[in-house]
Amino acid sequence: LDYLGNIQNNLTSSLVSNLSFGAQLIETRNENVFATGEGLAVNSNNVVTAASLRSGGQDFSLERTVGFIGQWQVGLNDRLYAQFGARFDNASSFGRESKWVLLPKVGGSWVVSEERFWNLGFFNTMRLRAAWGQTGRIPNAGASLTTLAPAPYLEGAIVRPGAVPANPGNDSLRFERGQEIEAGFDSGFFDDRFGLEL
Repeated sequence: LDYLGNIQNNLTSSLVSNLSFGAQLIETRNENVFATGEGLAVNSNNVVTAASLRSGGQDFSLERTVGFIGQWQVGLNDRLYAQFGARFDNASSFGRESKWVLLPKVGGSWVVSEERFWNLGFFNTMRLRAAWGQTGRIPNAGASLTTLAPAPYLEGAIVRPGAVPANPGNDSLRFERGQEIEAGFDSGFFDDRFGLEL
């Protein structure tokens, strides 16, 4: 579920404001049912129920991620642009001790080809841009939980149920935070019939 709203207005005759805001909710549900058969007597009866050794099981996982976003962009004379934004996220795969995380970003761009000094004929558009931001990586569903795996064992001729540790779990599991820096340009040639991005 995604929602994105946008409010654009002119603060002055040369300054344009563009405010974006939204929310995102993602739910991922996985259900698996499986069966295994070993020791099939004949090739014509290849079904699990005909096997001499049969096993089966199922697993289930449910993960929810929720986030809110906001961004404000201002433009001066259709040449200089600045962006300020942030995400505010949380997910069910984190431990109980985890808090909401704020991931900020900031960026800017300059349309050099709109300046009066730009007069390169065939090279008609040039935009320089740079941005910095933080990102967060979410672990797999259930990563914060302590889980066990089945481990049946033989006691004499009797198969007994058992369990061994599977995932150690971590109540304090948090976002893996990273940073990204981007810089480059967008350009157009021969009335934007050709373009180049870097």
